[in-house]
Amino acid sequence: MDPSNAFYAPGREKYVQALVHRPFTRDQLLTFPEKLLHAVVAAILLVPCSLVTIVFVALRMLVRKLKGLPIYAGFHDTMMTLSEEKHHETLKIRVSSTARFIGTLRFGTWLSGMAHDHLAVHFLTADTFLLGGVLSLVRAANFSRLPRRTIGPFAYVANRTQICDAVVENSSFDQIVILGAGFDSRAYRLKNPASRVFFEVDISGTQEEKIRIVEANKASFQGNVVFCQVDFTCDNFIERLQANGLDLSRKAVFIIEGLTYYLERPVVEKLFKDVSRAAKGSLLVVDYFEDVWSDEEAQRVASERKGGPVLARVLRRAGEPIKFGFKHNESPAVFEKLGYKLLFNAGQRELSRLYLTRVQSGKVEDVVPEVGHVCIYEVA
Repeated sequence: MDPSNAFYAPGREKYVQALVHRPFTRDQLLTFPEKLLHAVVAAILLVPCSLVTIVFVALRMLVRKLKGLPIYAGFHDTMMTLSEEKHHETLKIRVSSTARFIGTLRFGTWLSGMAHDHLAVHFLTADTFLLGGVLSLVRAANFSRLPRRTIGPFAYVANRTQICDAVVENSSFDQIVILGAGFDSRAYRLKNPASRVFFEVDISGTQEEKIRIVEANKASFQGNVVFCQVDFTCDNFIERLQANGLDLSRKAVFIIEGLTYYLERPVVEKLFKDVSRAAKGSLLVVDYFEDVWSDEEAQRVASERKGGPVLARVLRRAGEPIKFGFKHNESPAVFEKLGYKLLFNAGQRELSRLYLTRVQSGKVEDVVPEVGHVCIYEVA
């Protein structure tokens, strides 16, 4: 199976197509005047915003040098000097760097019309607000001529947000479980039935920060959410969820978005096995990278057009390196052994055809590199 071509389960095509359908985003409906306005705004603001960012980073590096610290250590200064065990304990009490960064990208995709997460702005800090604004302006001004390695992660976040949104909105299930929720806002911004309950699962540091922000902005965050703090490396998240009200005898949607790559393979496989305990007919939406992303030597020799070495290096410096990836075409067999049935599988390019390419010029292959894949599985 070629992951760059979308797979729909034979005999279930109409059901799956209805499941992944999403109304066109503003990106797909931009008129020429709107595109021209974006380009003008970008031209006016991009240079000064970029200069401010460069000056900020330069000053930070100077301060670190004067203090005798490594000049660059990613988003969190201490991460590069911590042992693996100490880093793991620290991760549980701090806000995840990648959760912050993905929130920034979601803000940028909303500003530029690629996705619908208007609540992402509430989770930004001053520097991530600036970064998200710059990214959105660059994207809106001239998407098709950006370097492929720049487009990859930006478009991938928009695509996976779109497909997860679609499954939640188009399913009739009243239990939605989001594993590694970060600053997810689906419980608050989507049109959810009154009976629907969202279970958000994450490490304590990130979730406590999210709860604080939600409590401070109650007018914007109206939803039925159960928070559950879990360390996937050692806790049984299914038991925690059951203790917090999840009914495994009723169908549910499980979303594992932007999580698998940061966990070791045994932890990921246990995650999938535990979800398979859900009621027959439950859905699992999961995204993953191929193993080239988690192998340092493969990253070194991989083509820049693939985008892997760039993103992997950034995440490693952020203290949350990529640890897991499936081998090419491996994932269906892994899930089949656990009792799942594959309904849908698409790579970055096919997702872009579904959600982002209505007004793009040229071939998708020339614009969007493969970054990761998104699958929908059904508990058989």
